[in-house]
Amino acid sequence: MRIVLFLSLALASSSFAQAVNLSGMEVPKIANHKAQYHQTCGKAIDVEIFNINNLVVIGLRNHKTGALDLFTSAKFSENNKQFEEYIPVRYDNISKTIIKIDDGRPDVGWGSQYSEEKGEYYSLALGEHIHDCGQAHQWMSEKAEEYYEEE
Repeated sequence: MRIVLFLSLALASSSFAQAVNLSGMEVPKIANHKAQYHQTCGKAIDVEIFNINNLVVIGLRNHKTGALDLFTSAKFSENNKQFEEYIPVRYDNISKTIIKIDDGRPDVGWGSQYSEEKGEYYSLALGEHIHDCGQAHQWMSEKAEEYYEEE
């Protein structure tokens, strides 16, 4: 089962981002917010990075329900990509805001860290398991696929 994360970050000027067109995959959405970046953690944990009202928001695909479980920084940080704890939230379609909820889901961790050996690197913590993450890639315009993708 695929795990998907949603995060909001200001990464436009960062080496963190490179353009990518992941053939056969649609750009994920939360309401009207399209993912800006894609990242893979571990062997196959997909990370989708969003900017939703300048908050870091993460979505994990729940293996039991198939639903997308949302999380945000416990600090409700704006544009922060440092490794932090993320708490369960939901996106409210009426107010168009992120709302903290207490539904028994565990917290998760995601973000960048620095070491002398690796330099800056990203990781995802799911319980006791910590997964290294690859470089994030910017989603390409869907218009390009309309014009140039194989028929």
